[in-house]
Amino acid sequence: MAASDGILHEKEVDVILVILKKITGLDINKEIICEAYESYQDSNIVSVYDILNSDKNDIGDDMKELIIKASYLLMISDGNIAEQETEILSEITALLDVKEDNFVRLIREAAQVS
Repeated sequence: MAASDGILHEKEVDVILVILKKITGLDINKEIICEAYESYQDSNIVSVYDILNSDKNDIGDDMKELIIKASYLLMISDGNIAEQETEILSEITALLDVKEDNFVRLIREAAQVS
């Protein structure tokens, strides 16, 4: 999601760090995130879509909800919602087979965090 507009914003990196810390407990520095972004931009071999398509049957509801919420928070974190970002969020939601009413609830919940 952070890469969808082609720019990795400082606020997006901060949100990624918070999410990683909350999920994994790891305290990762910003340079690692920036290096991962650069590597993704350079290779783009495996896309998020490929990962979600291949593993969606193995992704539990809690993880699906986390993915949607985290994607939304990343989308709004730089204060500029690009059209590509909304399209990607829609595609991710469809790949995860999240129904519209559930999606709306998740966005509301995520918005309360931001």
